[in-house]
This record gives sequence, C-alpha cells and structure tokens, in this order.
Amino acid sequence: MGTVGTRITVDHNTWLIMREFPQHPKAVISRITDTSGEERFLVLTWMPDPAERRMVGIFRSLSEADAAVPWPSRETPPLHYAPSDEARAKQREENQRATQRAEQLSGRPSRR
Repeated sequence: MGTVGTRITVDHNTWLIMREFPQHPKAVISRITDTSGEERFLVLTWMPDPAERRMVGIFRSLSEADAAVPWPSRETPPLHYAPSDEARAKQREENQRATQRAEQLSGRPSRR
C-alpha cells in the first residue's frame, strides 16, 4: 500500500502535515523569520496539547520542512479531545437538568 501525505494550509504562515493517520496531523509547520531576516520553516510534532509538541527542526523551504516529517508513525497519539462514554453521559445529565430548570423558571410545564 502506498503512502500519501497531505499539506493543509491553516493560514499564510502555518501548515498541518498529514501522514498515515487521517484523524490527526503528524506535524505543524510555521513560517518564521530568523535574525538575518530570512524566512525559515519550523517543524513541530503535533499533539493535541501544544505543550507536548516537540521541535523536529528548522528548514530553508516549506518542501524541505514537509520532507522532514517522518513516515510511518510508531503509534497513534492520544486524542484528548474525544469525550469518553462517561463524559457524554455526564453532559447529557447536565443538559437535562438545565432544561428542567429553564422550564421551571419560565413557568412552562415539563415535557416528560
């Protein structure tokens, strides 16, 4: 099976590099300016929490930066933003309580 990467433009200075996992990026590339005024491309590994991202390197071109993002991944990073079943159940309960309270405050009868 062949591998296909995708570069997604976020804004004029930021790209997400997709690799073998379509659910999340493999890396983030940011265009920066060095002390001599030259543009450079900073590559960071992607993690949902920005504090967990790590620098891969700084490159002279976007193509070099993209090529520096390795294949394949050893593992899929945890997707911290996906709610657990318990979190979904808790949110449903909170929504039901909020709906009931809103009905009480508005004077409308409960729709049970």
